[in-house]
Amino acid sequence: EGFGLKVKGKRAVDVGISTGGFTDCLLQHGAIKVLGFDVGYGQTDWQLRQNPALTLFEKVNFRKLTDEELGKMNMSAEIVVMDVSFISSTLMADNILKIFTKEKRSTNDFFCSSTAIKASEGLMHSMKLNSSLFEADLPKLCNGILVTLIKPQFELGKEKIGKGGIVKNEESLKESIEKVLVCYTVKGLYNIAIIQSPIEGAKGNREFLLLSVIIL
Repeated sequence: EGFGLKVKGKRAVDVGISTGGFTDCLLQHGAIKVLGFDVGYGQTDWQLRQNPALTLFEKVNFRKLTDEELGKMNMSAEIVVMDVSFISSTLMADNILKIFTKEKRSTNDFFCSSTAIKASEGLMHSMKLNSSLFEADLPKLCNGILVTLIKPQFELGKEKIGKGGIVKNEESLKESIEKVLVCYTVKGLYNIAIIQSPIEGAKGNREFLLLSVIIL
């Protein structure tokens, strides 16, 4: 909702499904199919497991899936959400790009309004993020949308992480965000907006939701 996304009728993939928070949100907003991946086992909510719209892959390291394995799954994703821990989001990008549908469609089909562009103006200003790492306008056509939960504690070196695993320093928070932004930009993703997650991370860490448009 914070990005004004249209989820209804879309095929989605949840990388790092864990208990299923992202997937539950996708299904409640009308996603017709969700494929969920988790390196763990038994964490996903029991009620979600009973939903025929969810196909769950547990004990699967998404990052290490081969091109052949990804091809057999024939995901053709239109929306991908990612929430990974103990690893940088940047290390997942290559395989993420391989699972989107090859069919382009109007980018407007993914958005209810211009909310996405406006959503991050306050955060970009307050954190002095490099505006050149964001696109000023939505492209007309795209293959899909990626929403990444950026967890600073897993993007930074140990020397930047405070007591109890908390990242409080504003410059370190900015560094963690721009690390992901630069990686995605280099790989050809269109970074559109970023907001602070309304839900705090483990131990009270600030986390951030990044919206990117995929054009293959």
